[in-house]
Amino acid sequence: MNDDATKTLKNTSQKILTRHHAGPTAHLAVETPQATGVSDSWSLVMPVRDGEMLLGFIAIHRGSKEHPAFGATRIEDYPDTESALSDALDLSTLMSHKAAMAGIPYGGAKGVLLNGPHLKNKKSRDHALSVYAQHVDKLGGKFVTGSDAGVSQEDVMVMRSHSPHIVGIEEDPTKRTAEGLLGSIFVTLAHVFGEPMLEGRTFAIQGVGKVGSAILDLIYLEARQVTIADTDEARTKEAKAKYPNIQVVAPGEIVSADVDIFIPCALGGVLNEKTVETIRAKAIVGSANNQLSSKEAGDRLHERGIMYAPDYVVNAGGLISVVHEYEKAHDKASEGDLTHDIAAIQTRLDNIFKESKKNGIPMHRIADTLAHMRIDALYPNMPK
Repeated sequence: MNDDATKTLKNTSQKILTRHHAGPTAHLAVETPQATGVSDSWSLVMPVRDGEMLLGFIAIHRGSKEHPAFGATRIEDYPDTESALSDALDLSTLMSHKAAMAGIPYGGAKGVLLNGPHLKNKKSRDHALSVYAQHVDKLGGKFVTGSDAGVSQEDVMVMRSHSPHIVGIEEDPTKRTAEGLLGSIFVTLAHVFGEPMLEGRTFAIQGVGKVGSAILDLIYLEARQVTIADTDEARTKEAKAKYPNIQVVAPGEIVSADVDIFIPCALGGVLNEKTVETIRAKAIVGSANNQLSSKEAGDRLHERGIMYAPDYVVNAGGLISVVHEYEKAHDKASEGDLTHDIAAIQTRLDNIFKESKKNGIPMHRIADTLAHMRIDALYPNMPK
């Protein structure tokens, strides 16, 4: 990378880290994959390059040799590199929260790759994924990753051929994410309507990709009505053909659908200062990461009497699954632990709902407080 490009990346990182209150980037890892630069709030932020071409970023929020950082890799149509880096930072932080609330003694991280022509045909895509996996490998096991949005199981296998630190090989973690989501829906129904029953209830699913389509399959036969939306028309057509009784609406209409439960399963930020005023659902419980655009948006949902199940509590099933795969490979876990740990998501969510009702505190605030306490206990020397 030439000096101008390096300076641009440093400036971009500075703006992002300043916005995240992360302090200066004097030690930001911008030059080599082997670098282990630190910022005030992230353990490592590293660009992924193929020669002079920037492929994406790896961000480790919390992690060490004793506590590797887990976080899946996504491919997304980012408008610019700043948005990609911002997403990596945000999601790596969320992964630390998710691990903490799931009782997993590991840190959080995220890998993001910028979509583009180089990922459109198999040869160049496989090459880019192999370069990315080599960056992962050079971190020596500090970062363990797998598949997120835009990354297929075939992609995972390509990456695994270049690094042992790729997980999600034994089974697609989507299945376990959907299981945890379904259990969370039951808990939410019990608190809102007095019984955990799908029958007679209406649902709106935003996004019918991996997890959205999986949860649609799980609730379709028992729900009174399921409404869906997706920006990818091919997905909605496929879903309609398979589940003929669903209702398909435009992407802009799904948030305000008149249903019992709204299930966000697309990308983050859907609950913002505008949309929280239009929601007619009695509760929100979904698999999308970073659903709240701000803490204030969550506060407003609470004021309106809309139950919000914190996303990183609800969607931890996939993380739990890949951690078990990792620990089995290191002789740390038994096969029977996985089902129990997925089911424990329901207990954690139930406790958050109960505390919120008892003390009048928004659900997301309770989850954040618990997560911060657990993260600080694991990494006492990191900035708060």
